[in-house]
Formats: sequence, structure tokens, C-alpha cells
Amino acid sequence: ETVERGFLVLQATAFASLLLGLIDMKQSRETAGIGIVLPGALNLLAIVMVFFRAAAVTEKCEHVPTFINALFFEQIVDPERHFVVDHIIQSAAGFYVYDVCFTTVMAMKLTYSCAAIMFAFSTGVLSII
Repeated sequence: ETVERGFLVLQATAFASLLLGLIDMKQSRETAGIGIVLPGALNLLAIVMVFFRAAAVTEKCEHVPTFINALFFEQIVDPERHFVVDHIIQSAAGFYVYDVCFTTVMAMKLTYSCAAIMFAFSTGVLSII
């Protein structure tokens, strides 16, 4: 549970820091420029990389049954191997955040959503002030 909370808090903090940096840059209209947003952007980039690494854990777990089936032992049809493969499939191993399996598709959607919101705020499409 602590990893799950930390995972969500980390993403919310990075998103908020970048968003507040963009708002501050828009309000100041001075020569502050990209220096305000750059630390938040680098932080968000590092967190996105962590998200994709976590999603890669799920992707690798999905390929384990195929790998075990590809191994050749003495018997062509091995009931014990079939039992192990069934157990791995039924256990649905992967990286879970609040009982939701975190996949690469979810990481891509999250990245796309954050990028779209940041683009909207940076171009002034959405005005909160």
C-alpha cells in the first residue's frame, strides 16, 4: 500500500510542480523563461520513465508462461509444466496500483494526458487566471 500511495503522490507532485511553473511563467511575463519550468519538466520526465519501467514489469510477467512453454524437457507434454503455466496465468502477476494492473497502455495514456494538459496550459488555450 505504501508503494501505491507513493506512486500516485509522486506523479501528482511532478504534474503540479510543472503546472505551477507554467502558471508562474505566464503570470510573471519577465525574462524568467524556461528556467522556471525546466526543473519540473525534468522531474516529470524522470517520473514518466519510472512509470514505463513499472509497466515493463507487467509486460515481462505476461511473457513468462510463453517462455516456460518454450523450454524443452524430457517429455513433450509435461503435466507439471502445464500446472505451473496455469498457475502463472491465473495469478495474473504484474505491477498493481490499487488493484489495477499497470500496463504500458496505461502509461502511454497517462503520458499523453499530461502532455495534452501541459500543452494546453503553455499555449494559453485554458485560462485559469
